Amino acid sequence: WSPYGLKKLGIEKAPIFFTRAVLLDVQGLFGRPLENGFVITPDHLRQCLVRQDMNPDDWLSPGDVVLIRTGHGSRFFSEAETWYDGEPGLGLEAAESLSALQPVIVGADNFAIDVVPPVDPDIVLPCHQHLIMRHGIYLHEGMNLDPIAETGRYEFVYGFAPLAIEGATGSPGTPFAIL
Repeated sequence: WSPYGLKKLGIEKAPIFFTRAVLLDVQGLFGRPLENGFVITPDHLRQCLVRQDMNPDDWLSPGDVVLIRTGHGSRFFSEAETWYDGEPGLGLEAAESLSALQPVIVGADNFAIDVVPPVDPDIVLPCHQHLIMRHGIYLHEGMNLDPIAETGRYEFVYGFAPLAIEGATGSPGTPFAIL
């Protein structure tokens, strides 16, 4: 890195994404948006798969996208002043279980994928560290997953073309789902 951005792993190196995606509707599992600080576990993810009539032992192929609906995204406008104060999100064990399946992207309707406040206050964004740094998995944050969940469809095609901003750690854009 340099003061002007990343030298080797900038977003300009990312491909255009056009692949299968799976929505894991954790909000739907609990019937309500999850509260800030709620830790999503591997068991919660498995329960989502069962609820969504998907085989928990064979639901994702390497290169697929996993999207997690927590309900936090629905608070963006109604609770804008406190939206960044905390969020439900993945715990490290859930991130580890997902990385073993080799998705290309893990996305969510929250701002950091990770649970905030963190389980261990001495470790900042452990899911970021695990997914990005150790496994090269891209993250997609702040997604609007409510319209997809409302369809009752949990498998679809995901498309996203990041802007090739040299040295940037991420990109604005509009991902889309083809149902």
